[in-house]
Amino acid sequence: MLSSKDLRDIENSPIHKWSMVDVEILNCLFRWYESSPNDMVKVFNVSTGRHLTKGKLRVQFDRGAGMTRKFQQSFYDLPFHDPSGRFSATRQIIEAKARTLNIDLRTRQTDNIPPYIKALKGRAANNHDQSSISGALSSTYSGQFQHVLNTGNRPSMRLFGGYAMRTDDPFDGAEWIVDVEGAPTNTPSQVPAIFARNQHLAFRVWSGSSGTTFSEKEGFVAGLHSMWNGSLLEPFQPEGDGLKAIMLLSNAHFRVESKFPSAFVSVASSLLHVLTKAFDSSSDIQYIFWADIPSGAIIHHFPLSELEQLARDDTDCGRVLGLGAFQPGRNTAAVASDLHKRNIILNTDVARAMGRIAKLFGLSEPSTKIAHISEWVSNFVASFGIQQAPGQDLHTKSSIAIAFAIALDSRAPSYHLQDVMLAFQSGVESGLATIAYFASRRRPKFDKSVTI
Repeated sequence: MLSSKDLRDIENSPIHKWSMVDVEILNCLFRWYESSPNDMVKVFNVSTGRHLTKGKLRVQFDRGAGMTRKFQQSFYDLPFHDPSGRFSATRQIIEAKARTLNIDLRTRQTDNIPPYIKALKGRAANNHDQSSISGALSSTYSGQFQHVLNTGNRPSMRLFGGYAMRTDDPFDGAEWIVDVEGAPTNTPSQVPAIFARNQHLAFRVWSGSSGTTFSEKEGFVAGLHSMWNGSLLEPFQPEGDGLKAIMLLSNAHFRVESKFPSAFVSVASSLLHVLTKAFDSSSDIQYIFWADIPSGAIIHHFPLSELEQLARDDTDCGRVLGLGAFQPGRNTAAVASDLHKRNIILNTDVARAMGRIAKLFGLSEPSTKIAHISEWVSNFVASFGIQQAPGQDLHTKSSIAIAFAIALDSRAPSYHLQDVMLAFQSGVESGLATIAYFASRRRPKFDKSVTI
C-alpha cells in the first residue's frame, strides 16, 4: 500500500536541486559512456546517492540541469579525449560503481553533446541565458571575501595584529566560520613553519548574550562600536597616542572581568579551541579584528545543536566527532588528548563522515573556495587526531578523497570534483604534519613505578 505522499510523487516527482557533484557525474556519464537507460540511472544514483528516475535523468542531461555558463565552457570546450585528464577522477568513480553493480558500461567512441550545448555554441558570444546569470552571481559573491577584508578597499576593516593571542572571553552557543584571507602574514618566530601562512578560515562561537552583536545584514560588530550611531571608526595608528589607545582597548578586551564593551571582534584559528568553548568557557587562541566582520566575509553559520544532532543521527559522524570528550570544566589540551588517543584511521567511512560534517559547516556553499576546503580538512585532521594507515597506495588515497568529495556535495560553480579531491588530500597531509610536529615536541613521560 502506497502512502498519499508516494502517490503524489509518482504523478509529480519532487524537484531535484542539482549540486555540482550531480552535474559533473551526470555529464561525464552521458558524454563518455553508454548503456541501457535502466543501467545508466543505476550508476548515477549509486554514484551520487540520489533516487532519480531514468526519464528525468535523460531529460536533465539534454536540458543542462544545474549547469552554469562557467561549467559549460570548462566541460564542453574540453576535447572529447580529455588530454589533461581533467575529469579522469570523476570517470574513475563512474567506472568503479558500474563494476560494483556488475553493469556493462561501454565507453563511447564519438562525442555525445546535448542539444542545448549545440544551440549555445551557435549563438552570439554576448547572448547570456539564465544559467550564466546564476554563475555570475556566485562568482561575484565568492569574490567578496578578499574585497571586504582588503585594507585598501575597506579602510575601516584594517586588521590589527595578525598574531595568535590568548583570551578568556566566554563564548557559547552557535558555531561560526568566517573568512580571514586578508589577515597579515606577520608571524612570531617561535611558530613553526607549517603555521606561517595566511589563514583562509577562522571560527567563532557566539550566543545572544555576547557583547558582540550579530545580524544577517551587518555581520559581527564589536560591542563598543555597536553603541555608536555613526559610521564605523577607523582603527588608531599604532604610534604615539594611537598606540596607547590600542593598548588600552586591547587590555580591556582581554580582561574577562571587565564590564567595558570591547572594540574588537574575536575569531579563533583552531576548530578544537572553538568547540571546547562551545561546550564550556575556557581560554582560546584567537585573532582580533577592529570594529566588525562584515556579513560578506561570513561563509556560514548554524546552531551548535545541529552538530550534536548530526552526531546522534549518523554513526560514523558521531564516532569521528567524539563529542563526549567535550565536557564542562575540561581545557583544550585534555580534550585533544582524549580525541587523539582514539586512533581513528582515515578510510572511506571516516572521509565520508568528514564530508558530511564539512557540509554542515558550510563548505559546500557556492561562495566557498578550494583553499577553504583544504584548510578546514587540515584543521579537522589535526584537531580530532585523524591518522593515516601506513603504506596506503594511490588508489586507496584516491578512493578516500572521492568519498569525501561526494559527501561534501559542493554547489560551488568555480571548481570540479577532482579539485575537491586534491584539496582534501592536501589538507590531510597538512593536518598530519601538524600532528607530527606537536608529537615531536612532547617530552617523554617515564613511569615512576617501573622496577629495573
